Amino acid sequence: MAGGQFVTHKSNDARHDLMKKILYDLPPRTLPQMSEGDRERHQAIMRAYKIHKQEQEELKRQERERKFACIQRAREELRLADPRLFKAASRMESNLTFPRQMRAPLHTAQ
Repeated sequence: MAGGQFVTHKSNDARHDLMKKILYDLPPRTLPQMSEGDRERHQAIMRAYKIHKQEQEELKRQERERKFACIQRAREELRLADPRLFKAASRMESNLTFPRQMRAPLHTAQ
């Protein structure tokens, strides 16, 4: 740091320079002064928002559980309908390179 400023290298991308400036060169913002009533309203809003977020997370959890139960039912139906297909579908591959298989090949200059 030189003189309270963060020393950065200029890049070719203006967005990158802007992000660096916002993150490192600008002084941190201070919260505005609030009256007691404003502070109470702010805290009530923050509590309500926290409750809202908790409810949203609970809905997501319930949705995941519902989907998992559907998958379990489908697996059981497959097991009862055709044990051979169930065994093939349940077999774990020894070569677990799925993410690498999906990557596009890179061409490098030599």
